[in-house]
Amino acid sequence: MHRMGCRIVLDLHHLYQLPLVDILEVDREEFEESRASLTQAGFVLQDAESAWRKFVQMHSAYSSLLNTLVQYFATTPPLWTHHTFPAPHPLDRRFRKKTVSR
Repeated sequence: MHRMGCRIVLDLHHLYQLPLVDILEVDREEFEESRASLTQAGFVLQDAESAWRKFVQMHSAYSSLLNTLVQYFATTPPLWTHHTFPAPHPLDRRFRKKTVSR
C-alpha cells in the first residue's frame, strides 16, 4: 500500500506539472503519541528509535510531493495522528462486527 500510495502521489504530481519542493513535516511528538495509542490498544511495537528512523524514511518518500499537491489544491492535509480513542487491536473480538447468515 505504501508503494502504491507513493506512486499515486508521484503520478498526480507529474500530471499537474508541479515543481519539486523540499517540504518535510515530521513531528516526533505526534509520532510518539501515535505509538502510545497503539500500545494502549494492545499492539506490540518495536523500539522507538528504529521505528522513528523507518517512519522518517517511509514518510519522506511521499510527504514533500503530497504537501505540494495540498498547496496546489489549496486544501489542508489530514492529521494522521488524530485519535479520539485508541484504535482497536485487529484481533480484539470485542470490536469485530457480527455477520448475519442469509
